[in-house]
Amino acid sequence: MRTSGSRLAGPGHVVDAAELLERLAALPAEPLITAVTLAELAAGPLVADEESERAARQAYLQQAEADFDPLPFDADAARAFGRVAASLRRARGGRRSRAGVERSGGSP
Repeated sequence: MRTSGSRLAGPGHVVDAAELLERLAALPAEPLITAVTLAELAAGPLVADEESERAARQAYLQQAEADFDPLPFDADAARAFGRVAASLRRARGGRRSRAGVERSGGSP
C-alpha cells in the first residue's frame, strides 16, 4: 500500500493479478505488487467482452493504482521470471505460446 509516496521497506509478498482479483480478502498484511501486475490489470478492461465485466475490471485497475506503489519489473526480475516459467513449463511437459495457450511439444 502507498506510504508517504515511498516504496515499502522490509519483507512483503508480491501478488500477481490473478491473486489480487481472486483473493482480495486473503492478502497479506502488507501486499506488494509489481508493474507487471498493473500491466495485466490494465489489459483486463480492454479485452472484456461485456460492458459489466469491463466496468468491474476498470474498477479493479483504478483501485490497484490508488492503493499500491508497484515495484519495478527490471531486467533482473525478467530473467528470474524466465527461469521460473521455463522450469514450470518443463515440469508440465508442455509449452505455452505467446498468447498463453498450453501446447504439447513443438515450438511456441
